[in-house]
Amino acid sequence: MDFRPYIDELITDLPPTQATRQIADELVAEMEQKYTSLVDNGMAEEQAVRQILFSFGAYEGLRSKLLERKLYAGYARFLQRYPLMRRSGFLGFIIVPLVCLILMFSLDQKLAALTTWIISIIVFATYLICLEYTHYHYQKRILGIGKKLSQQLMEWLKQPLQDNIETPRKDR
Repeated sequence: MDFRPYIDELITDLPPTQATRQIADELVAEMEQKYTSLVDNGMAEEQAVRQILFSFGAYEGLRSKLLERKLYAGYARFLQRYPLMRRSGFLGFIIVPLVCLILMFSLDQKLAALTTWIISIIVFATYLICLEYTHYHYQKRILGIGKKLSQQLMEWLKQPLQDNIETPRKDR
């Protein structure tokens, strides 16, 4: 069974990047592996397809799973580069203004050196603010997904308990 058309339909609204294609390929491989396993265990092909689509959720559920995987992949790539970008920002924040300050006192063009000094401070401060905001934004989105999943898990865990709790009887 080829699940590629189903997954391709899901990713039509997503940007056509290599990461999107890679995640889609992983989902197709996972679905095909599960399908093969179910058919090998004696399940009818049509029932196996329904079971797989049900287990992966409806259209929105599968789409959200795809977006979550893409988010985690993007955050992992960001975290690999984050220490270097942060270190570079701080070094630039210190070194470039320091060089401009030294040039300001050694050159006759003091106004140009002062302007360059001020602009370099503003540029590196803006870079560091954007970098930290991006890190915060990823953490907030991942925490939001984690909260949603933990709420769903709690609801699922409460469900059997509520089914087994009997209402008190009045034996009078």
